[in-house]
Amino acid sequence: MAIFSFHCPQCGQELQCEEKDKNLTVRCASCRAEFVPADTRMQKCPSCGKLIRRAALKCQYCGNYVDAAARRSVSATGETSTLWRNLAGVLLLAAFVALGWFGWQKYQAYEANKAMQMEAERLAAEKAEAEAAARQAELRRQRREAEAAAPPKKRAEEAARREAEAQRRREAEERAKIEAEKARLEAERRKAEAEKAKAEAEAKERDRFNAAIDRQIAELQPKLNAARSRMNFKKKDLDRAMAREEESRKILDRTSSRARSTSLVPRQKAYNAARIQREKVESEYLELEAAAKKIEEQISALESQKKSDGEPE
Repeated sequence: MAIFSFHCPQCGQELQCEEKDKNLTVRCASCRAEFVPADTRMQKCPSCGKLIRRAALKCQYCGNYVDAAARRSVSATGETSTLWRNLAGVLLLAAFVALGWFGWQKYQAYEANKAMQMEAERLAAEKAEAEAAARQAELRRQRREAEAAAPPKKRAEEAARREAEAQRRREAEERAKIEAEKARLEAERRKAEAEKAKAEAEAKERDRFNAAIDRQIAELQPKLNAARSRMNFKKKDLDRAMAREEESRKILDRTSSRARSTSLVPRQKAYNAARIQREKVESEYLELEAAAKKIEEQISALESQKKSDGEPE
């Protein structure tokens, strides 16, 4: 039994089969590629030495041709293909030029037809306008002739009808003017009512504002009176304290001029106490005076705001 050796065209694995099975399709055990063993007899590339198929004209690894005959045949085939490609390009360019010229001619014809159509439409419109004007003139002429040929009674009736129509138009215009005047008066009345309502609302708001100011002044007035009353009492206390201080000072001065220093201690203490009491009363009086002044300023501000009709905040 003869053995046929071959290589896988996909992965290059060396395989074997029986001679009778070389024309059947087999599958490579490594890459699972399917091929016919008889078509895969291998030969070495004369340039790189790697195994390639025997029927190959060019090495798949280095790209060189296997023999000179194959190189000449491929070169001749390439030149023929180049010639045919050049010829096809020239023919295609000529076809594009012919199509362009044909399209330009069609476009010029289309523009000429369009201009002719527009001119025909313009002439038709002018003709239609002239015919309409002629018909109107003819109708006016016929109406004048009919009026001239009509009997006097019919002319009088036509004149009366025209006068009645003119009177109706004048009456309609008068009614329209009257309606417009009524609408204007109604708008003015509504505007006056709106202004009156606004003035009344402003007056009510002003009254409420003045009443609020009066309430605030009424609330501040008793406080001012009380502060002034306390100031009067405190003024009397201050006068008495100042008198006591002055009396203590005089006693101290008289005692210091004729007594020993040891006898001055009680008088000095009495004078210091009177002075401290006077300062305390004076401080309280000043505080009451500042409080009363502040209340007076608040009342003055409220009265000024009331006089100037200020708006509430």
